[in-house]
Amino acid sequence: MERRIMQMLDKVEVPQETSRRAEELLMRELLGEGLEEHLNEGEEEMHTSISLEHRRENKMKRFIGTSVAAAAGLAIMVGTTMHTGVKREKHTTVVTTQKPVVTNEFLEDLKGGKVYELKEGTNYIDLDLDGTKEAIYVETKSSEFSHKPYTIKLGEQVIKGEVDHEEGIQVRAAVLTKEKDSVQIMFTSEYGSDDCKTQIYNYENGALVKVGTVAENVELINPKSDGSFRINQPGGPLGEWKTSLVELVENENSDVEVSGRYRIEEKDQFQEEHPFEYQIRALQNVKMYASMDRNSKQKIGFAKGQSGKTLKVINNRWLYVENSKGQRGYLEITPTDFLIDGKVVNGWDVFEGLPYAG
Repeated sequence: MERRIMQMLDKVEVPQETSRRAEELLMRELLGEGLEEHLNEGEEEMHTSISLEHRRENKMKRFIGTSVAAAAGLAIMVGTTMHTGVKREKHTTVVTTQKPVVTNEFLEDLKGGKVYELKEGTNYIDLDLDGTKEAIYVETKSSEFSHKPYTIKLGEQVIKGEVDHEEGIQVRAAVLTKEKDSVQIMFTSEYGSDDCKTQIYNYENGALVKVGTVAENVELINPKSDGSFRINQPGGPLGEWKTSLVELVENENSDVEVSGRYRIEEKDQFQEEHPFEYQIRALQNVKMYASMDRNSKQKIGFAKGQSGKTLKVINNRWLYVENSKGQRGYLEITPTDFLIDGKVVNGWDVFEGLPYAG
């Protein structure tokens, strides 16, 4: 049958400028996969530019049942093509090597102060906010010990360590700069009974550059719209926990341990006056000031072994206390110690019952 159809094609006369193209189109309809046998090397490029691949299998299946009448109908189609001409279309193949454009919905949320949780495996994040995304690989290996090995990989850069957390390394991404010009990566490397240490890295020149460490669990870091966030950590008045405001600021080479563009800056957020209520017992004789002035009288105080209580801290410098007789006065302090007779004395040598004195 194929031979008869080819004989029919030979009898169709068309203008030279359209015959070649029309015949090729007809052969495509009739022969499907057999078309390559009738194309020379010069026609191969034209063949590949036409996307009829998905039609060939069905065309070949129908070919066996094609009647002579159907072939005649196709011959009429060729005749029509002869009169109308075949419009040649220019096909251009475009090859792109650009990285995929970021479509992650979390991106704008990060600029507004949200935090994105990285998963185990490969994560794609636009770290420099240039419209393309970088691949960050996160892995925690299983271990029979409490410390689990972890790996964070960005290109050829590898950050490794061990973390004392049953769920492995917890990695977060956030925008912490006021300029909103890059994404920072954060992960808690040490937990140690809530005495956490979280490492913060900035993405610069294709690599993660460390900007500092904060004493907070990464899961509790909640940036504000300007990128700053507050943390609670030890180191407040006489062992009390304190609140600090953390910001990423220009490095300006002020921190020799930080080589990148940004560094962490912490500012203590002390209230002028806040409650500080603990039951205490004097470990030595202690005199109290009548007012918040080291030149004021010191006629009353605590005898060694006498009990009492602390009441509040004022300006992070004065501790207001009361002894067991109901006498009240002020003691001068630093954020961690007492100033007695012009000397710095550790709090645990002055009173029992303070936060860090136990």
